[in-house]
Amino acid sequence: MQDQTEYDQLESLAKVDLRSLPLIQGKVFETISLLDDPDSDFYQVIDQLSPDITAKFIEIAGSSLYGQKIRSIDHAVRLLGYKQMRQILATSILVNQLSQSSSKSFKLDKFHKQAQLCAGIALCLGRIVGYPDKAQLFTVSLFNNIGKLIIAVYFTEEYEAIVDLKHHEGVSSNEAEKRILGLNHAEIGALVLKQCHLPPEVYNAVRFHEDETLSISDNEQFQLFLILRKASDLANRFSLPAQEFSPQALSLQFQETIAEGQGVHQALSSDFEKNQDYRQILEQSINRGAELIARELAKFFPPRQL
Repeated sequence: MQDQTEYDQLESLAKVDLRSLPLIQGKVFETISLLDDPDSDFYQVIDQLSPDITAKFIEIAGSSLYGQKIRSIDHAVRLLGYKQMRQILATSILVNQLSQSSSKSFKLDKFHKQAQLCAGIALCLGRIVGYPDKAQLFTVSLFNNIGKLIIAVYFTEEYEAIVDLKHHEGVSSNEAEKRILGLNHAEIGALVLKQCHLPPEVYNAVRFHEDETLSISDNEQFQLFLILRKASDLANRFSLPAQEFSPQALSLQFQETIAEGQGVHQALSSDFEKNQDYRQILEQSINRGAELIARELAKFFPPRQL
């Protein structure tokens, strides 16, 4: 209830109507809602899916499994289980829906590549500290900037006004978004993901992925939050490649670096009972792991020109 009240208050600050978006109405909403029905059968959901959403589902499920070949939705369910499949299916529906159109000045290809790079880094960091849910890391990474895409797709005039404000006054994206929309892209993304029945740990991680003022150590999802925050930060430091790449390929390519990071994490963890809280140890491990990953990324991607 506290979470609901907090998000109701957040939504009241918005200068646009987020509840009337086509994204969360009609067939899409019905399908996502069916996922939350304890009496529904997974194959009832599958029967409602269009071929393009089914293809996106298989693509995302394969990525979350480090590139393991997924032959069908049924195959993915057997490998990952119903709970994770519900999350991936909701992700597939949203990604497909939001990729249909956007402002002409919005670079959709760049958006997708940034999400893929963030996901690859998150998977590496997750392996370093032993985070158990690879599919969840992949999901929150895909969604970390979903609010920007929502703005570009459904609020094109406001998006252009934000771009103009940034250009003419030199303000940050977050400040420009708040002036025009009342909320920044992270808050808008979180609100929409919550309305679309994504788990709280997903939409909260998206909401706070750039918020350095949040005391992550006080949140039960601190592991996910720390990984996403650091992955998002690293992804923004490097220029994106011209060619396509996959998150799982990055994770596999950085095997030695990940092993080095795991050694650092084990060494730090062995001392945590003596003098430190484990959350502090985890944050140190993620920061050290990020340094190692940044070292490897610099060999392939030039630094981003800010």
